[in-house]
Amino acid sequence: MVAERESEDKPLCCKFAGFYGCRDVKLRPKPAVWTFESENSNIAGEYMSFVIIALLGLLLNNGVVWLLSNRLQMNFYGAKLIAVAVVTLWNFGMNYYFTF
Repeated sequence: MVAERESEDKPLCCKFAGFYGCRDVKLRPKPAVWTFESENSNIAGEYMSFVIIALLGLLLNNGVVWLLSNRLQMNFYGAKLIAVAVVTLWNFGMNYYFTF
């Protein structure tokens, strides 16, 4: 019951996307401080690249889960586990080569 009450006050976009903590996340203007070293002075460009790659990772995550669970009839939670692994590699690789 407590979990139900906690999820009721979340925005609809958070419930739909599965981001139950998204309203508590503060976007930081310089993600390179915690992930990669960057000497680039174009922080806005790096940040936009970072956000675009993250959004593409979200689409990839949903696509992998849909493909594995609906098309290949795999267990939903197994599909989520595989999707997390795929998207982790995607996000790291794309940010390594294109963002920082």
